[in-house]
Amino acid sequence: MYELLLEKIWTLQRLFRRKLRLVRLKKMSISTSKEPVGFYEIEFYCNGNLTFDNYKKIINPVRRVLRIKDVCLNPKTGIAWYKKFIIEESSNWPIDKLLLWEPRPLLCQSLDYKVVNLPDNGFYHFLIEDLPRFLEIYDKNSSFLTTIGSESKYVLEALDFLNITNYVSKFSPIKCRELLLSEKSLGGIFEKSDHKLLQSIFAVIEPSKEEKPIFISRRNKAKGYLDRGIQYSDLLEKKLSNCGFMTVYLEDLSFIEQVSLIKSTNTMVGFHGAGLANIVWLNSKAKVIEISETRETSHFEHISSVCKVEYGRFIASKLVKLNESEILDLISRV
Repeated sequence: MYELLLEKIWTLQRLFRRKLRLVRLKKMSISTSKEPVGFYEIEFYCNGNLTFDNYKKIINPVRRVLRIKDVCLNPKTGIAWYKKFIIEESSNWPIDKLLLWEPRPLLCQSLDYKVVNLPDNGFYHFLIEDLPRFLEIYDKNSSFLTTIGSESKYVLEALDFLNITNYVSKFSPIKCRELLLSEKSLGGIFEKSDHKLLQSIFAVIEPSKEEKPIFISRRNKAKGYLDRGIQYSDLLEKKLSNCGFMTVYLEDLSFIEQVSLIKSTNTMVGFHGAGLANIVWLNSKAKVIEISETRETSHFEHISSVCKVEYGRFIASKLVKLNESEILDLISRV
């Protein structure tokens, strides 16, 4: 009953903040990279040497895992507060946007445990940003309690595969005795050590027997209908099918089935979206094709570069005008 009350209060807080966006932006955050050791301890330094984020902006290549006591945590997003301040390195988002989105909790349920958290900010962020950070910490601190703020299918399936049973689901902020926090970089993070870690831990998953090139379609075509070119999805699906591509709906597959399927293909084509995060499972001889319209980011190009996978990006409205042989020729030249 008490937890349900906390969840309702938290829901109202977020609704109020996100609708009215009334917040004092100054002196509401604290940075572990700018503040001297005091409210945190350095647990260990991370491997890797990332100097650019997903937007090709220079970042601090030094990343650490920190031990912070008496910290308030939103298990869903992974955002943490120390006293009344948001810890900037608990999120990839710019602090000015974060403060307009994430209110400081009025009430937190106390959790008298040492905690490592596995957030769920959507599948892309889970696979690219949060799962590698979690695995990096958990490998050295498996005695800590794992907290999750979402029971999404892929989160629970990942925990099951990893044989992690010592976890709790919390749907409102919690006050932790200790939290292990892997510092995040503004703009997103993914580096060679992340790829190596994912490949190593999920190496036991065998490629499926399907060895066809695949086209990632989606059941819900509303999101990104115009800016991602989803309005051309049916036409492109038909043309790619005639080219020998197998259409797949990743939302119909389990997390493990997705890994197995992507490992088996040498060509993956899909609209800009979370499904392309599965680049991390492609073999080094594979290629990925991102289809979009006006929406343009360098996220998947960056991930492809880290994974040493050939990458191409095509405009949906132009691609749909080509015949099947022209499409195959275009893909072959990537």
